Amino acid sequence: DSDRHGSEEVTPLTWIRSMYFRDPNGMKVELACYKFETPEGLRDADVLRRAYELRVARGDDYLSPEHLADAIEELLRR
Repeated sequence: DSDRHGSEEVTPLTWIRSMYFRDPNGMKVELACYKFETPEGLRDADVLRRAYELRVARGDDYLSPEHLADAIEELLRR
């Protein structure tokens, strides 16, 4: 219910798109899709985990496409 992390605008920093609504029972539902493609042989979870680790190590406030690209590149080298 917070606008803090939401935006209707898609920018170069957008890595995920979400849509929220309430179902007939009043439950909040989120539909989300990633704005990156996971290469063959990698799992989304591994890419997101490594991107998160890079974000924390760099002291950045938010996950960015740069973190995702670096994570994918690193995981492909393994």
